[in-house]
Amino acid sequence: MKFVRILLPVAVVSFGFFVTTSNVTATPELSKKEKTGCKTCHDIAKPSKATPGLNKVGDCYKATPDMKKCKS
Repeated sequence: MKFVRILLPVAVVSFGFFVTTSNVTATPELSKKEKTGCKTCHDIAKPSKATPGLNKVGDCYKATPDMKKCKS
């Protein structure tokens, strides 16, 4: 029982750390070009081609690739 009392909090903290740090930046090309991360254009943590999860800034950037216009 003592093992479970120690293992469970460690597992929860480890999982939380993994989820929050797994996709912090955009693709390397866009990240370098625009100096921004994924959260600027995406609503979901792990975007894919099937479910990009774009927000308003992401939709704007997809239509006109100019981040300055889309952020304002």
